[in-house]
Amino acid sequence: MRLFTREDLHALLQSSGGYHVSIFMPTHQAGPETEQNPIRFKNLIRRAEEDLESEGVRLPDIKSILNPAYQLLANHFFWSHQYKGLAVFIGPSGMEYFRVPHAFKETVVVTQRFHLNPLLPLLNRNEQFYILAFSPSLVRFYQCNRDQIEEIEVPDMPRDFKSAFGSSDNESHLHYHFMGSGGKGDQTSVIHGSGEVQEKDILKQYFRKIDQALHKALRDSREPLILASTETNVALYREINSYPHVFENSINGSPDEVEAKELLQKGFPLVRPLFKQERTEAEEQYQKLLGTGRTSNQVEQLVWQSRQGMVDTLFVARGIEQWGIIDEENQTIVLHDHYETGDEDIYSYISIQTLIHKGTVFSMMPQFMPEKNNIAAILRY
Repeated sequence: MRLFTREDLHALLQSSGGYHVSIFMPTHQAGPETEQNPIRFKNLIRRAEEDLESEGVRLPDIKSILNPAYQLLANHFFWSHQYKGLAVFIGPSGMEYFRVPHAFKETVVVTQRFHLNPLLPLLNRNEQFYILAFSPSLVRFYQCNRDQIEEIEVPDMPRDFKSAFGSSDNESHLHYHFMGSGGKGDQTSVIHGSGEVQEKDILKQYFRKIDQALHKALRDSREPLILASTETNVALYREINSYPHVFENSINGSPDEVEAKELLQKGFPLVRPLFKQERTEAEEQYQKLLGTGRTSNQVEQLVWQSRQGMVDTLFVARGIEQWGIIDEENQTIVLHDHYETGDEDIYSYISIQTLIHKGTVFSMMPQFMPEKNNIAAILRY
């Protein structure tokens, strides 16, 4: 599974020129239950067919629009290799799908733009963080929140020292073994070579390969990254690190025998004060700016303010949608109390525009929202 990034969000947002079908569903990861995955998807395809038909689309055109979905339905290998949730987007340019580490409720939306709201928690400032557990013998990268940890496949990231160098001179003249696997403190990997300086230089080369792969994968992410390794390895990694949000505290000790759940149990308490501080400061800033013209809770205004890059921080009530139609060309908005075919979620639209313009989005339980509104924002100007 690869990370869903702001660049993916931006690419989906650029799609235009016809009907867009967005399908979200929970999926089973293992066991006989995986057989339910394609059955559920088939039912959701039927709902998409019905929505397109209600829009007046002819049957041959419906079959053409949904053809990528029919092909995916027949891919048995795909359905047996899922995570907790699946998002499928079918538009004029083809189909994209994302397997993600949290379950969606079953949703089908047919409109002129992709419905992206269910994916926003992957990008919101919602207690999301990363853990990099690494040593010469094993490298693992995880996406986490308070309750979940999921290993992420990072393209081009070495799995261990040998895979980083293959049969190069570094690997051929270094014979390494590891002490204190799963141990505490600074029982670091022991590498036998020609001198301590050279050993550190080679380790830095190895860590740099890890960092380069992560740099490409994380791109514009701003979530904290916790390093999990021996104190020596962590210190060396910090010297070559290029990701600007590596957390100041680390999980010390060899991580090789540490299970993912234990890493989460050790990692979340480290970053929890940061998340609490960030949200508290944002809420205090909102209250401080009330009455100055630098805050807004008006949906219609926020649509255009977010498009212009005016929104610095956005608060959105979790699990609540505001359906309607946005006409960007004529700059008009029609709000509906309930979903109607062709609608999009206005809160989702504002959130997406905020993220694209490098703003911060907090998804919050409704009872904790500023002034008990479903949406509120701090403006840059």
